[in-house]
Amino acid sequence: MYIITGIWLQEHAGVDIDFDRTGAIPVWRTAMCRHLFAGVVWNGTDGTFEGSMLYQVGTSELSDIRLSGKMLTFTKKYSHRDDFIEYLFAKQSDGTWSGGYSGEACGAGKARCIVTEVADEFFAISN
Repeated sequence: MYIITGIWLQEHAGVDIDFDRTGAIPVWRTAMCRHLFAGVVWNGTDGTFEGSMLYQVGTSELSDIRLSGKMLTFTKKYSHRDDFIEYLFAKQSDGTWSGGYSGEACGAGKARCIVTEVADEFFAISN
């Protein structure tokens, strides 16, 4: 079982209104959006990985999960949306994972995460 925690980044740009001595003027603004996510990946009954993720937009199911010593890939689908988001990470020399995501509805961006292997008992309720 694995716990995944990370951050995704996406640059947004658009037209805004600013003011100078002559009045309102259109301006182009950019901003970097940063959002945290957390998820769990476990061994499914058929020998493949299963998983879920939580992010401020909502919960999502993870599918097509592939995890090796060097690569992590998965597909994410929010429970309240119909589109899919593909993630691809490569393990870095410091043990973190760096990569990105892309989806038709959300565009593309960068992401980083930490993957921590834990025993199944981590989630067991005990006194």
